[in-house]
Amino acid sequence: PLNYTYVQIMIISLARAYVQVGREADALACMNQYETQCKTAKFTFTHAAVYMDNGQPLKALLLYIKTTLMPDVDTLGENLLHCYEYIIRIYRDMGEEKMAAMFEDKYETCRKEKERILNF
Repeated sequence: PLNYTYVQIMIISLARAYVQVGREADALACMNQYETQCKTAKFTFTHAAVYMDNGQPLKALLLYIKTTLMPDVDTLGENLLHCYEYIIRIYRDMGEEKMAAMFEDKYETCRKEKERILNF
């Protein structure tokens, strides 16, 4: 079953391997096939990245934002900061400075919290 963590990790790894060999469309097809069954922050974050690799920043933006709201978002570690960075970049590219600024605040809050934890 797909609720086993290792199965989702294998799907994510396969999608990343497709991207590395220039088969971005296959990576997206793989992620799309399992998106309704894989509801983790790591899967959603990777799915967003694959949309970016396929030149679909709006779909990626939606998934990056969704990732930041998921119950297991703390499992992303450093990728949560990257998630906010991608959101900010996409909004800037769209000329949406207000939205970019809002997510910059969230990024800074997240960065400070991670720093606090590491320096505890």
